[in-house]
Amino acid sequence: MIEIILNAVKIAFSEDFRTSASAVIDFVRRSPDWQNDICVLEAHVDKSAFEHAYLLGGLTCDKMRNLGFSDNCVDDFRTTYDELVKNAIEHGNTLKKRRRTKLTIVIEITSHYVSVTINNPKGVKFDLDSILESRITSINRDSNAARGRGLIIASLLADSLIATKNGEGVKATFYKPAVVIRQYSLGQVSVIEVREGLENPSLAHRLRTLMSQHLESDFIIHLGMLSIDRQAAEPRKRLRTELLSEIISASLERHTQVLLVFGVTPGQAMSEAMSKILPESVLVRDMVKL
Repeated sequence: MIEIILNAVKIAFSEDFRTSASAVIDFVRRSPDWQNDICVLEAHVDKSAFEHAYLLGGLTCDKMRNLGFSDNCVDDFRTTYDELVKNAIEHGNTLKKRRRTKLTIVIEITSHYVSVTINNPKGVKFDLDSILESRITSINRDSNAARGRGLIIASLLADSLIATKNGEGVKATFYKPAVVIRQYSLGQVSVIEVREGLENPSLAHRLRTLMSQHLESDFIIHLGMLSIDRQAAEPRKRLRTELLSEIISASLERHTQVLLVFGVTPGQAMSEAMSKILPESVLVRDMVKL
């Protein structure tokens, strides 16, 4: 059985209607509240019908497409959603002594971001960071290990993946536009082109992660039309400063050299940057004054 709360209003269904998950989803899809650009859907799914939770993922993906989210972002959301639901169901199925075990899902949708919070059955707590670290270690030891990949995949795809305050759930957030990065190597130089998502809050940590995978490389990072205007609005200036600080920090930690390129097309960027970075690189801290 599934219960739905849409924009803080509980939708009343008959008992027979609630047992038909497809009927519930169809009802929500046609609801005027669901048609709004901003809406919050909360669902409580009984243990006996956990599989119904997956239907909400498809419902959300349809709305994301209507709001102009890219196909890649929608696909990443769907994969993350399914992995988080699967993880929560596995926790719920271990509670054999509890007859009334419910999975709680909260989906917040706006034209700028989408988030999903999935809470384990009440009382089931877990440490997200510790679990991720443990599963990464396990997979590094055995690359064929089947268990433990879901949360790792979610952490890579989502722009943000955090534990809820009560420690009983996890929240994944996706921003628009999504980050799109092209990476390739030219000799000992790793080239990173940020093609979309320059103002996505996840860009800084995504670049750091990518740089950590090429420990022996120097870098050319093309940030396209990222504004370096000192008169930029404060939120944009703060985001820009955090991004550049993260790049500098990653460079200094790894003793690598980084050349940042702004304001030109990728083709122009590469031809101009290569003449500067080879054979001698330019440290990013010598080029950019925050």
